Amino acid sequence: MHKDYDYIIAGGGCAGLSLAYYLSQSRLQHKRILILDTEPKTRNDKTWCFWSDDPEEIYTQSQVSWSTLNVHTNEGDYQQFIGPFSYNFVSSLDFYQEKYEAIKKLPQIEFVYERVLALEPLPDGGKVVTDKGTYTASYIFNSVLFPPQRQKEREIFLKQHFYGWYIQTKQSFFNPEEMILMDFRIPQDEDVRFVYVLPVSENKALIEFTIFSEEEWDKETYKKHLESYLQTYFPTLEFEIDSEEIGVIPMTNRRFKRKVSEHIINIGTAGGATKATTGYTFRRIQKEAQAIVKSLEEKDKVELLPASSFRFKVYDNLLLYIILKRGHLVRMIFDRLYRRNDFRTILRFLEESTKFHEELWLMIRLPWAPFLRSIKDYYILRKPLPKAPIRSRKAGMHESKLSSDI
Repeated sequence: MHKDYDYIIAGGGCAGLSLAYYLSQSRLQHKRILILDTEPKTRNDKTWCFWSDDPEEIYTQSQVSWSTLNVHTNEGDYQQFIGPFSYNFVSSLDFYQEKYEAIKKLPQIEFVYERVLALEPLPDGGKVVTDKGTYTASYIFNSVLFPPQRQKEREIFLKQHFYGWYIQTKQSFFNPEEMILMDFRIPQDEDVRFVYVLPVSENKALIEFTIFSEEEWDKETYKKHLESYLQTYFPTLEFEIDSEEIGVIPMTNRRFKRKVSEHIINIGTAGGATKATTGYTFRRIQKEAQAIVKSLEEKDKVELLPASSFRFKVYDNLLLYIILKRGHLVRMIFDRLYRRNDFRTILRFLEESTKFHEELWLMIRLPWAPFLRSIKDYYILRKPLPKAPIRSRKAGMHESKLSSDI
């Protein structure tokens, strides 16, 4: 059977464009590639952050980095220099534009704007069905999140939802060498809530209000809480709002299928690249895309990076369960975590690169009771979990953001 393309990339957000970019820079750049998405990426619809100890790990010319992190809780203020690590910020629009400019130089890479409806395996490839037609390829790489058919028994579904402002101040105000990673000095109301502040320059920053919970809010509620935070902790700050950012990231221990078939591969969040308890996805996507391209170059087949180990899945399950059932305790847990540990070890733990003895040292410095109770309730008694709606009116508000952006 004749294939329309060598590779189809379903979803032109971060995961899809990253893979297309690495393919365009490889020995596979002669391959016919189709990138499917609903519309061109023309807005700065989100920001991505990651940390690295490699100064050469730069993904856009406008990437901003900090070497000093601050964490604030009601119990204390914690600041650490994290060198040789840096905490890095990537603007989605800059990323989209730079990757698109590199990709479009190759005429055999084609962009088509249609809605992806279904993926179908073929004996030696796959087929994509859109609202306007069908396309076939030897390999399909999919980042479109299709609604799950049902929730499995031990699956936890939460959302990390956020609203923020890019602000411009009239005078120099921020220290561009340091950022606020988490500020918990706000009412929690049984949720997990914090603010982070990312200074892009002395007079420009992204200030974002973030919540871990089951349901999203309306925009006016986010605004009210963000305004309250600024009035409380930056009362003298005079600023103008350049733009706003709103979005949602799934926080779930659902085991996303990484391969639909040998020739249909899920990537990005659809392939389980999002860290369940933090939402960090960007760097995982880059490593995943590079590994896919390398395996195609060397073996003409797709070999994926190893999934999270069993012990890290257990850590994620326990913290997700605490957020779900006892969210009011999470601020105390993070306070102990950042008060008593080296931030660099925490960052390596969050990227799942620590050794077990390092993880044990982190854990013995945390309050044990919430985790022991979660082990009992989640693993031993296996208490019932609330059923997450597969589709809800509120969830649909950000469906387009979740469908193919990451």
